[in-house]
Amino acid sequence: MLIIAVLMLPHASFATQAKLDIAVGNTLPPYSIAEFESGIEVEIVRTALNNKGYSAEFFYVPFARLKSSLNSQLADAALTLKIDTADTDIFYSEPHVEFHNVVVTLAQSKIDIESIDDLNSLSVLAFQNATLNLGEEFAKMAKDNSRYTEIANQESQVSMLFLQRVDALVIDRRIFDYYHQRMDPPLRATALTFHDIFSPTNYHVGFTEEAIRDQFNDALKEMRLSGQYQKILEKY
Repeated sequence: MLIIAVLMLPHASFATQAKLDIAVGNTLPPYSIAEFESGIEVEIVRTALNNKGYSAEFFYVPFARLKSSLNSQLADAALTLKIDTADTDIFYSEPHVEFHNVVVTLAQSKIDIESIDDLNSLSVLAFQNATLNLGEEFAKMAKDNSRYTEIANQESQVSMLFLQRVDALVIDRRIFDYYHQRMDPPLRATALTFHDIFSPTNYHVGFTEEAIRDQFNDALKEMRLSGQYQKILEKY
């Protein structure tokens, strides 16, 4: 809930600070890292709101409860969401982050992937609910491919490729890089092939108040123009 704290300052009148409660869909490094209350998305949202005079307090819930957190007024904003035109009580921001899923294979396997159809003959390990996010053609491939599986733990997902338990991963490029960079040096040196067969997906912050959404959009635009947005991306 939006809270206005009024503080008495010496030799001045009053100063106000607005606190916003922000629901975040679980921890998803490098986008959101609950342990350190950091990550690409968390920093972008915090910075944008701070630039407009708000403080942000984040709390983490399962992705399935993001919208209910808004509808029940437990949160003033929630991330990460895709726009649903049926949600008339949620005010969606301009895209604040972009996910770009790719297929990753070991270079030594010499696998050529130019389309989703090329995945049919491979053992594929995707992120949880990939079939709900990557379109009908991908969902059909997953249904027809007996060697298609999904996993919630994406650190384990990355490891499975290097252990040669699967032929290919379907994963966001930044998430893959985050876990790959934390592997032992011999594994990090393994040659990889990235197959770019998916279009990027934009995600949004949902707000309970239209005016705050509009302020966030203004701040996001200013951050992109000033380079502040790019600096956050480069940190991760």
